[in-house]
Amino acid sequence: MKLILLLLLHFASSRLSFLSYANADSGDNSHKESFGQNKAVVEVKHAGEEFKLSKDSEKRLKIVSIKLSPSQNSLYKIPKLALVKFKDEVGIYIKRNGWFRLVKVQDMKTSKDHIFIKTQNINDGDEIIISGAPYLRITQLQTSGQGGEGHAH
Repeated sequence: MKLILLLLLHFASSRLSFLSYANADSGDNSHKESFGQNKAVVEVKHAGEEFKLSKDSEKRLKIVSIKLSPSQNSLYKIPKLALVKFKDEVGIYIKRNGWFRLVKVQDMKTSKDHIFIKTQNINDGDEIIISGAPYLRITQLQTSGQGGEGHAH
């Protein structure tokens, strides 16, 4: 598991190297806020649990979402490729009003290509991230202060 995470982090570094210092003014080597206007992460709330990316960042990270269809019998049908595994848990990233957030999934049933989940943390019309979710997880770890310290120039 650690090897997979290390490989993912190594692969992602080429796309994520811009996250903390993207669009920095030339000649400015200070490391002020790593989010804000003209940054990859433009806003953060709830101690990094929710964040907004710039449109350019979403494009670079190849974030793709689909609108969540209304639930049937309180179950939402979601593509399996939307699942994000972390620690001993499973979740999905949703986008609501431009904010990305990880929603833990506990009760799920699976079919060949989809999962059926029951949760009160998502709403009809939310967008479910189906591509780029691992990059959102890394971004969330960084914005919440869990991404480690130090970097190379």
